[in-house]
Amino acid sequence: MRVKLQWFSRSEMGTRHSGANQDAIWSSDDGHLCLVADGGSRPGQHAELASSSCARVAQELYAAAAGDDLIEGIVRTTNSELLRRVAADEPVGTTTLAVVHLSASGRLLGAVMGDSTILRVRPDEETFTVRPLRKFDYYFTEQEPVAAADAIFVQLPWWMRVSLTTQLPWASQGIVPTLIDLDPQPGDTLIVCSDGVSEPVAVDRIATIARRHAVEELPDALIREARAADGGDDATAAVARWPAALGAA
Repeated sequence: MRVKLQWFSRSEMGTRHSGANQDAIWSSDDGHLCLVADGGSRPGQHAELASSSCARVAQELYAAAAGDDLIEGIVRTTNSELLRRVAADEPVGTTTLAVVHLSASGRLLGAVMGDSTILRVRPDEETFTVRPLRKFDYYFTEQEPVAAADAIFVQLPWWMRVSLTTQLPWASQGIVPTLIDLDPQPGDTLIVCSDGVSEPVAVDRIATIARRHAVEELPDALIREARAADGGDDATAAVARWPAALGAA
């Protein structure tokens, strides 16, 4: 039986732009899927349309399937929808995503496209981070060597490296996120956050805050820390704690 996770979250709009919060978040009722999407836009675009589309796609696909390929399906479907909307002249902007999925096989999978972040914090070990940033964490085909993909990646403009973007249809070119096994242990804290948290707050500091707070208090604590350090960007954090015993909530 798969463990049930309880996610606690908070999302707060920053001061860098006016209008709507460009972050979106969704988690399933059983806690087996949690996604944070961070929209980005150019003048005249509305990035909240892209990030909210990503969250809605995750909800729809999760209801239909829970296999190990769910995350790839979210990426491909989101790309297809954004491209259709761009073709219809909708100002949808772009989005990144960070997603954790406890699949039907029992694997706890994490994947990131863009500069959002996943962290696994243990009480007495170095924090494990899934965050590609400028490091290539995508592949073109299953046969494409990672080294060759790295060589291609470093030649791309920065905006192609960090976003699911309508200017570069990742999934239509075979670029999907690498799935990382998070290998949770009892007491691990799982954090999924936008760069509004992970940019101003160092990983070590995030880990310290996670170890000092109850899981239900942690999203607020992380947002406060991000505001104290920077305060400009939209900031979103979702957290869960892997239970001490399988089957515990």
